[in-house]
Formats: sequence, structure tokens, C-alpha cells
Amino acid sequence: MARHHQQSVAPFDLRYCAETIRGPAAVDHFLPWARHPDKGIENLVLADASCNGHKRHFLAGALHVQKRAVRIARQASELVTIANQCAWESHSDRTLSVARAVYLRLPDHAMLWRRGDEFVAVDRQTLAEALG
Repeated sequence: MARHHQQSVAPFDLRYCAETIRGPAAVDHFLPWARHPDKGIENLVLADASCNGHKRHFLAGALHVQKRAVRIARQASELVTIANQCAWESHSDRTLSVARAVYLRLPDHAMLWRRGDEFVAVDRQTLAEALG
């Protein structure tokens, strides 16, 4: 996403941490590009460089998924409007379908990124509730 559009997305950011983003923000793919090449606005997260660098290609933990699902549900029409204004892709149904396919079929031993270098076990109940 072009840097000049990041300010427009700021009210919809789903940052991984509670820290204020200082300096240039990074745009992360919530579902990592390595798992599914989705550049739709619903799959983008505004993040500080440190969180983005730590998350890399890992899947985010259940609490991040839950927070993201709530935000997208509340602001779906606004995200579509922003995507249209920026000539950006928007396909929430496809993104949600892929998220369900990936998260709800994780093996029991999978570890999900929480923050920094911290990972957590799969919380199937929270994931199922968040992803419907």
C-alpha cells in the first residue's frame, strides 16, 4: 500500500501491539504471503517495524485473530470504501475463507506468534469463535 494511503488506513489499523507507531509504519499481511498471496485490504495490518519484523511469515495467535475479526466486522463497509478510493483489492469473503481453512486445520503442535519472539499454542476455541 502506498505510503500516502497509510494515514487513511490508520483508523482501521489492527496493530499487533499497544505501542504507538513511531516513524514509518509497515504494512503486514495478516495471513502471511507465504501461505496465501492475498493483498486485499482485509488482509493488511498496519504495524510498527519491530512487530512486523518479529512476525515475519508466522501466523498470528488467536487473540490477534479475534481482534482482527471484530474490527473487520465493524468496519467492513469503510474498508471497502478506502480500498475503492485507493484502487486496492477488497475481498473479505475470500480472505475469511482462507483464514478458516488455515487456522481451523492447524495441527495440535502448531505454535502461533504472540509478540516479539513469543509464541503460543493453538487456542482452538477462540479461533473457532473468531472465524465463525
